[in-house]
Amino acid sequence: MPSLYEHDVKDEKKQFERDLAARLSSRATRQYVGRKKNLQNRVKARSGMAYLGAAGWYIPVPTVLGAFFGQWLDKNYPHQSVSWSLNMILLGLGIGMLNMWFWLKREGIERAEKEQEQRNQALEEIKQELQSKIEGEEK
Repeated sequence: MPSLYEHDVKDEKKQFERDLAARLSSRATRQYVGRKKNLQNRVKARSGMAYLGAAGWYIPVPTVLGAFFGQWLDKNYPHQSVSWSLNMILLGLGIGMLNMWFWLKREGIERAEKEQEQRNQALEEIKQELQSKIEGEEK
């Protein structure tokens, strides 16, 4: 009976070791891909500046245009209870924010797709390297 127990413990230990090896290899792969990605893309701060530059154009330009259009409406179509300038400034601000939101959404999707493509490419390179090493060891 003790031999049966020892056999079960050995099987569980082997299974634990296989699971541990699989987790360690996936972690090492992620770290290797991350390190390789960081070496290739060191200049990430520029993309943050692109977002600030876009915000500098997408929001103020429609707001200022709305202010000018509102002043024109106030001069040509005066109304005592409606301030066209204020309404057009708010409309321009809303349009600018909506434009910025659409731009950020599009850029975020494109960036995520690009990063996923880079990760997939790096994983393929790693697989090819490992296969060539394995084939080299077999010969």
